Amino acid sequence: MVKKKGKKTKCGKLYAAACFLVVLVGLVLFSYAGVRPVADFEYRWDQLSPAVFTEKEASFAGDWDPIPEKGQHVLLLRVEGGLFPVPVLLRVADTAAPGAEARESLIVPLGTTLSPEQLITNVRDNDVVQIYFETAADFLTVGPHTVQVAVEDLSGNKSTVTCAYAVRGVGDGVTVEAGALLPETAAYLIADPVATGAELISEYREEMTHHVGQYDLVFRFRVEGTVQQDIACLTVVDTVPPTGSGVRLITEPGQEVTPASFVTDAHDETDIAFAYAAAPDPSVHEVQDVVVRMTDEGGNSTDVPATLIASTVPPVQVEARREPLTAAELGLAGDVRVEPFVPSDVGAFLVKVWIDGREEASYVTVTDTTAPALSLRDVGDIYVNHPLQPEELFAAEDVFDVSLAYTEEPRWTQAGEQTVAVTAVDTYGNRSQLTRQITILDDTRPPVIYGAVNRNVYEGERVVYLMGVWAEDDVDGSVAVAVDSKVDVYTEGRYDVTYTAMDRAGNAASVTCVFTVIPPTVTEEEVRSYAQKVMDEITTPDMVDAEKLQAIYWYVRNHVRYGNGTNKNYTDWRRAARDGFVNGKGDCYNIWAVTRALLDQTDIEYVSVERVKSARRRTRHYWVNVNVGTGWYVFDPTWTPLHKFTCFMWTKKQCDSCKQYWQFDYDKFPPLATEPFDYDAVVAAQRAGRLP
Repeated sequence: MVKKKGKKTKCGKLYAAACFLVVLVGLVLFSYAGVRPVADFEYRWDQLSPAVFTEKEASFAGDWDPIPEKGQHVLLLRVEGGLFPVPVLLRVADTAAPGAEARESLIVPLGTTLSPEQLITNVRDNDVVQIYFETAADFLTVGPHTVQVAVEDLSGNKSTVTCAYAVRGVGDGVTVEAGALLPETAAYLIADPVATGAELISEYREEMTHHVGQYDLVFRFRVEGTVQQDIACLTVVDTVPPTGSGVRLITEPGQEVTPASFVTDAHDETDIAFAYAAAPDPSVHEVQDVVVRMTDEGGNSTDVPATLIASTVPPVQVEARREPLTAAELGLAGDVRVEPFVPSDVGAFLVKVWIDGREEASYVTVTDTTAPALSLRDVGDIYVNHPLQPEELFAAEDVFDVSLAYTEEPRWTQAGEQTVAVTAVDTYGNRSQLTRQITILDDTRPPVIYGAVNRNVYEGERVVYLMGVWAEDDVDGSVAVAVDSKVDVYTEGRYDVTYTAMDRAGNAASVTCVFTVIPPTVTEEEVRSYAQKVMDEITTPDMVDAEKLQAIYWYVRNHVRYGNGTNKNYTDWRRAARDGFVNGKGDCYNIWAVTRALLDQTDIEYVSVERVKSARRRTRHYWVNVNVGTGWYVFDPTWTPLHKFTCFMWTKKQCDSCKQYWQFDYDKFPPLATEPFDYDAVVAAQRAGRLP
């Protein structure tokens, strides 16, 4: 019984094991169902995926190459739900031919070659490829060509591409605007002109660019012993419209007019066609508006407005002048009236005329063909180194502006006689010439220095050496004055001051005077304050210089009564002026000082004068000479019982009536005027701005 029991137990275990095995095999078969044990994979640069073996979720186990090389590879595949990886066989092979396309519009310059790689594009393959000509390529013959280009990979897969190209010696051509210069022949070439011996054999003319169109130009090439030709195209376009100006056209009865006759200065680089955009009626005797349309070869148009006047009076041409036009010049007689017209400007003008009461128009063209009329001017002495302008020697008369120029510049640095020629040219180019004799004189007289007199200056104050000092030359006019001085304004004493003036000819003059440095007792500001207060009382802003001068004269004459002076050493003029203003009395030195202080508040030109001593009159006397633009006059407001003259702007002749008062060194001062001073006339001239 025991044995039987053991036997049954053993059978039961075997049965259970068999059942488990069946279940296990079933699970394995179920888990790996749909897995391909062998798969083929096309060689490419893509990454290997488990999907080539199964559609289930799976992955590779162990070492494996994501991008496998060509050949057979055993891989371990782990499937989702599987108990263990299973081996699979991967067979990798390259069976696809390469892909490529031919390049389009390929032009090859004659004399050059291209590699097969340059004829194709977009080469595609998963392996290294070789590109080569399947058939021979011709790059030495002008014209279109085709060639077979092979593309083969390392597995022997091959594709063939048919490539088209053109061998050219020239490009697509050159386009230029009408009127441009002909392009250089090199602009047409794409081939190397040296290597191909390129030369243009067609006629190449500048007039081509003045007509819209296309011109074929034949080029000849010599390549490796062959002579070939290629054709380039010159294209001329016109995109710029014509230009021109409309005219006022006057016609006579029966005169034929065309659209072109209404336009002047018409211009375009190509031929222009003229047509009416608004046509006139030549039979109508009135002013009509006309529009002419100009069209060039490029189709560009410009409308030009113009005017037509149909008149029975023929147009005339007259020379420019300043006298009015006459009916006779228009060829008219009888009951005729001409609109006033002076032909003083060059150009074309419409002049109205009335014939038997009927208004007409005459077209008058004014020209200038008359040369300027030249004449000689009266001139004074001419000196060396003083050149004159042509206008100073010659006068020109013409309707228009005239420019004068010496035919040859005179020798201004050389004294003596010489012939001078001048050329006159008017606005319109008419010219004339005239000659004359001139005599150039040497300048031997030195300048004259005026106002260089002994002066007192104040200690510690700046010295204005040229105040009231200037030089005049009878040839040069005003000349510069130089000063040589070593005045020490901080030390009282007497100092020599030398003034020198030289003219252009090198003539020099010099004057030495004494400047005495004295201590100041009255400031310049104090004297100016007194003087300005008086000027504010006796003058108004609208007064001219002559009126101010008269006001100063009568103020000084009436305010500073002659008496014993307060500054008998005659050195401190500011103190003398202050005393004259404050005390209202003084001698001639005080009167002169007050006069000077007042004149300093104006722009009136003056010089201080001291009487020369003589055996008859040993005392001193002071006054001023003034100039308001009419010359120098003696100005002395002094009044004494023995001196009752009204010496306001006196000439030398007037002063000579009392020589004991106004005798001075005339050589040191500007010459006195000879004409009596006309106060009213001078005031009027100054108010009108006719005097400096």
